[in-house]
Amino acid sequence: SQADFAPAGRSFLIGKGQDVTGILSREIMLAKGASDPAQPMTTVVLMGNLDTVDADLLAQRTGLEVQTAAPEKMLVAALVDDEDIASHELMIAYGAALAGRTRGHKTDFRRDFMPYQGRRKVVQSSLRLIGISLTILLVSLAIFFQLKTFRMRGYTRALNKKALTEYKAITFGKKPPRGMSVSSGLRREYKRAKQAEEGIGPGGDKSVPAKLTFFFEALTKTPKKVDVRVQQITITERSMKVKGDTNSRSGTMAFFNEIKKHPRISLGSERLTAGPDRRDIFDITLEPKKSEMKR
Repeated sequence: SQADFAPAGRSFLIGKGQDVTGILSREIMLAKGASDPAQPMTTVVLMGNLDTVDADLLAQRTGLEVQTAAPEKMLVAALVDDEDIASHELMIAYGAALAGRTRGHKTDFRRDFMPYQGRRKVVQSSLRLIGISLTILLVSLAIFFQLKTFRMRGYTRALNKKALTEYKAITFGKKPPRGMSVSSGLRREYKRAKQAEEGIGPGGDKSVPAKLTFFFEALTKTPKKVDVRVQQITITERSMKVKGDTNSRSGTMAFFNEIKKHPRISLGSERLTAGPDRRDIFDITLEPKKSEMKR
């Protein structure tokens, strides 16, 4: 029946200045019509501010017994008269009774939103864990490549130092020209030495083999009675220094004359001193002849 689906309670608003008795008569009749026929509504109990309600007129219009009640006064009387019941116990019981009558469907936010909050928390935890893992991975990769870079720089410095030492040994202590790497300088010197060995290129009379050859040619042409002893030969890019001694000053001059006669080398500076055992010590500088250099 329709009564089975009718609401158990009704609520409505009453504005200021309205006919409270008329509104209550209408709402009570609607509630009576919606009640269970097996347990019909027979009594109406009014509570609250009843100054504007005519109880007799309301009983005539609805045909029901109209009563009034003041539970707050009964509560105060019970607290005063009954010493066996504590005041807080009575208040708890009264509140529980009212809650049972007025409480309807409840909204449980914990139950309604917990699945969503749980999934959200799982997603947030997963994203946080992934972010931390990626950060650790990237930091590890950065440290690895940074250490590798430092190691390669150390290897490069060691190789450059070794190459510079070899370059200085080849070029008689000179450093590579500004703007040229050590490897480029070594390749250039190797190419120059290769060309000088093959008799081509700009080496010519300035090469080490050529300077030594010219010197020993002049030495072999010196008269046999001249005893020439060579103590030290120092070769630079532009000249060659020779230190030694002969058996006499005249022998030294004969040796110098052969050097001057040579078509490729000339005698530069010279220094003569008398040595022990009547040996004549000389310290000379040999250079390519200027005519050959211009040719």
